[in-house]
This record gives sequence, C-alpha cells and structure tokens, in this order.
Amino acid sequence: DIIEIMDCDFQDDVSDLEESDEDFVGWEDYSQEEWANELKALTQDDISKLHDAIFESTNTLDGKVPLQCKGLSEPPKPEGIVDRFSAVLGDIFHAMNRTRVPVKHEAKKAFFVSLMNAFLVWNPKKLKELEDKMRENGMSEKEIAAQQYYNRKLYTGCVDRYAPSPKILYWRVRAVYATYGNEIDSKTNKPLFNAEAWTKADNVLKEILQGFYSDPPGFDMYNKRLSPDGTLMKNKYGMEMIECCRGTNRTEAYHKQLVTTFGTWHMGVEMSDCLLADR
Repeated sequence: DIIEIMDCDFQDDVSDLEESDEDFVGWEDYSQEEWANELKALTQDDISKLHDAIFESTNTLDGKVPLQCKGLSEPPKPEGIVDRFSAVLGDIFHAMNRTRVPVKHEAKKAFFVSLMNAFLVWNPKKLKELEDKMRENGMSEKEIAAQQYYNRKLYTGCVDRYAPSPKILYWRVRAVYATYGNEIDSKTNKPLFNAEAWTKADNVLKEILQGFYSDPPGFDMYNKRLSPDGTLMKNKYGMEMIECCRGTNRTEAYHKQLVTTFGTWHMGVEMSDCLLADR
C-alpha cells in the first residue's frame, strides 16, 4: 500500500480573501517569516491559553464541554465519530494555512502555535527521554518548559509527532478554532476570524472527520538521519536525529526526480524499472 501525501484543499475553492485594507497571514507566511521571533514573544498568558484550548478539547472527549461555536457547524456527538483513515492524505501544513488571519492581530501568534500543537502530538516516551537528558545537563523545570516553545528545532529534530485519529483530532482542532476565532484585538476591535476564515475552518473540521489528516495505523512518518559515514546522527543530548516524511515537500521532491528522469521519453516497463532502481 502506498500513501501519497498530496497538496489538497479538498472542499475549499481557490478564492481571494474578501476585500479589505487589512493584511492577512496564513501558516505558510507565519512559519517562514515570523516563527522564531513570535515564539520568543509568547507571553505566559499566551502559553496558558494554549494549554487551556487543548485541555478544553480533552474535557469534550469526556462529555463535559460541547465546544459550541456560532462560526462552526454543529459538532457531532463524540460517540458518533467513526475513526476513518485515508490512503490519500491532505497536507497538515496546508490545512493550517487555510485559515488566514489579520497579520497584526494580538491573538495570531498563540493561535498558530495552538493549531500546530492540536494537529501534531509529541511522542510522550521520546519527549520524556529528551527532557530527562536536559535535567541531567542541569536544566531547571522552568527552562525545560520554555525550550519547547523557544527552541522547537531541538524537539522536532529528535522527538517524533503523530496526527491522532479523527475521534481525537477533531476535538483538538475544534477547540483551537473555538477558543481563538472570536478573540478581539484591542486596537482594531475586530475578531481573529472573519467570515471566510470560519468557512475554511469548518471545512477543515469536516475533512478531519473523513480521516484526511490522521496518520494511518502501521505507517512510520519518520526516518533516522545519517552522517556522511553512514552512522546515525545524534544531537548534543545523545538523542538520535530524525526527519519527517509527512507533508508535500517529500512527495513533490520525488515527483521532480521522476520528471527529470523520464522527461518526454517513451519507454516500456523494463526500462522504467531500471531507471527507478538507479534512482
């Protein structure tokens, strides 16, 4: 079985944002241009709210919080959600990028960090292993907690993450949308989400229920990184370095290789097999 992780927007039409004098930003712009600076600017209130959003989704799984939200469709009953998994996946990067928000909105940074943490969950065993090694190196609990927000490359370089099943992922992502969508900016007096952002968010949630963003069982989305001499790469804490094959980049890179290899040639199965083996 082959999983192809595609650059799909599924239900959303490609359209311009509603006309406005205000600049909008999506996850792609945010991650490329502002990620490091914004993480350093996260306040303790931002981090507390981030935790509250995920905690609220956990309460929902226990039947305590319905997560009603005017901008979103009526949520299904938790027991009515069926775990579906798809062989063709939407790219989580692009799913996060579809809800574009005002670039200067006060809630923007906490929203994007919360959304990423909602989609992708850290491997608890690897996380504990890394943090234990930090303690051995003399880090305090406060310093360790800060590292996850201010030095994410350290974490993503050695701790794998997974996209949970629809039963869990739906509530985690919905909690973030419901928590931040109506946040009012003190300067503009406008909410984080406009009408189009709510529509995009609602479509993402519908796609989550179809299993388009959950990791299929039995597939490992990570590879070990190797040094030039073929040995496993390790970071300064002695943790094995990893790289993720989730998302469009890896797929598109391979597509480019195929185009370069075959070009406009017409060839049979045997020759094609030889070229692919050489690649």
